[in-house]
Amino acid sequence: MYKKHQVLAIIPARGGSKSVPKKNIYPILGKPLIYYAILEAKKSRYIDRLICSTDSPEIAKIAQNFGCEVPFLRPKKLAADRSHDLSFYRHTLKWFKKEEGYKPDIVLNLRPTAPLRTQKHIDRAIRVVIDNNADGLKTVSLTDKHPHKMWRLQKGVFLKSYLNTPFRKKHGPDVPRQKLAPVYWQNAVIDITRPKFILEKNRVFGKKLVTMVMKSEDSIDLDSILDFKIAEQIMKAKKNK
Repeated sequence: MYKKHQVLAIIPARGGSKSVPKKNIYPILGKPLIYYAILEAKKSRYIDRLICSTDSPEIAKIAQNFGCEVPFLRPKKLAADRSHDLSFYRHTLKWFKKEEGYKPDIVLNLRPTAPLRTQKHIDRAIRVVIDNNADGLKTVSLTDKHPHKMWRLQKGVFLKSYLNTPFRKKHGPDVPRQKLAPVYWQNAVIDITRPKFILEKNRVFGKKLVTMVMKSEDSIDLDSILDFKIAEQIMKAKKNK
C-alpha cells in the first residue's frame, strides 16, 4: 500500500501474437519476456496484488512458476488482435468484485513488452498518481518525430499538414527542431487508472491524467525480433555497468 491505497498490478499477456509468435514468453537473455515484468513488480514496495491476465494456459503456468497470481483465464474473445485494454480491465475488476468482493483503489497495467521497466519506475509512478490525487497516469518519453513535420496523404499522392496550428500556418513545415516545443510519446511502459472509470464510466482514464517522463533507453516497447535484439544489447550493457 501507499498512503492507504490498495494497489493492483495487472500483467496482460494474451497468447496470440502475429509480429513475434508467443511474444509474451519469447526468450530474452535466457528468460521468457514476461519474467521481467513479474520480477520488477514483485520488488515493488506498494503493489499489494500482482496478477497475470491471459487466455493462454501455457503463459499462465509460466507466470505462476515465477510467483505471479493467475486467478482466472481471460476469455478468448477478450484476447483478440483488436481487443481494447478496457476489456481486460473490466473483466478483471468484475471478476474480483463478484468472486472476492475485492476492489483496489488504483490499477496498474504492466505490459510484458517493456522489459527495461524497473521497480523504481513502478513505485515512482504510483507515488505521482496518489500524491497528485490524479485520475491516472501514462508514462512518456521524449520523441524526435515531431508532429509539426508530419503529413497526411490525400488521394494517395497529395500532402496535407497533420497539424493546423497558427505556428504551422505562419512558419511552414521546415522549422529547426530547436524552435519546436518538446513533444512526448506514450511509451506503453506503465499505465495507472482507478476502477471507478472502468466500472462506472466504461472508459479507462479520467480527465486528470499525469505522467512520468522516462529515458528513451528505458522506454523500448518490443514488437519485433529486431526490438528483442536491441533490448538484449541494452540490458547486457546495463548489467555490465
